[in-house]
Amino acid sequence: MALSRRSLAGVGLGAAAACAGGGGGALPAAARPAFPVIPGRDAALCWGGERYRLFLFLISIVICFVVTKSLLLTCCFPIFLMGMRYYFSRKVILSYLECALHTDMSDIENYYMKPPGSCFWVAVLDGNVVGIVAARGNEEDNTMELRRMSVDSNFRGKGIAKALGRKVLEFAMLNNYSSIILGTTAVKVAAHKLYESLGFKHVGIIEHYTLPGMTHSILERMFFQLRYHRYRLQLREE
Repeated sequence: MALSRRSLAGVGLGAAAACAGGGGGALPAAARPAFPVIPGRDAALCWGGERYRLFLFLISIVICFVVTKSLLLTCCFPIFLMGMRYYFSRKVILSYLECALHTDMSDIENYYMKPPGSCFWVAVLDGNVVGIVAARGNEEDNTMELRRMSVDSNFRGKGIAKALGRKVLEFAMLNNYSSIILGTTAVKVAAHKLYESLGFKHVGIIEHYTLPGMTHSILERMFFQLRYHRYRLQLREE
């Protein structure tokens, strides 16, 4: 795969180990990411671009002042709200990460490298993993799912994610899959533009999406909610 020397200088991109049908071997240390693998983790630490939540946030501040008539309490109230938002975001994120590290990410070789039509790639810079992506094939409907795409925040904007995405596309075409699907909770426009630049089409959205570790308590619903976006890239007609 050709990589831009200007934007990806020094970055090596390859399969973490031999994919199904390409031989065995233990998973190398480079395939074990040194950074949290949390798709959409940026979404959890912000207001998610939800304008109505921002509106309610501002309204609650006004109500606080009207009820308390205290400028001090009114100034402290936003800090309290942001603190609660951070608490529930962090709680869910850590639970999700714990789940990921005890499921597919705990045994990458058996989950992604050995099954037919599946694979796992890493981008390595100076011996350190700076990006990862996985592909999981589904023979029943001849689709492939792009999973676990993540790039170290210190190396974003260098084309690494796009190179990883193209690697999945090449693998899907090589294995004659008819389409590629993916899901994301990312709220940053850049993430969605990345998928669209790779040819994916937005095909749906799930409101109030549930991640492992979410309890659905009233407070959690007030301070933490996600939207799950579904994308699809049709490679060929069946």
